[in-house]
Amino acid sequence: MLLIQAFDHVMKRLPPKSLSPRLVLVGDGPARAHLEAVCKEKSIDAIFEGHLSGVDLAEAYASADVFA
Repeated sequence: MLLIQAFDHVMKRLPPKSLSPRLVLVGDGPARAHLEAVCKEKSIDAIFEGHLSGVDLAEAYASADVFA
């Protein structure tokens, strides 16, 4: 939840027409439905990848600019 709040905070302070960061969440668990609802409420176009492993997980980590 803190990560979504921080992302929302940053997005609201970006200058107009700047590059638009994407929030990608990898993993699956009991909080996913709540986090998806929070993103929808805040109009955050987050990508929920779900559970990844092996090469798919390695590629997700390697393509991230920020890992939290």
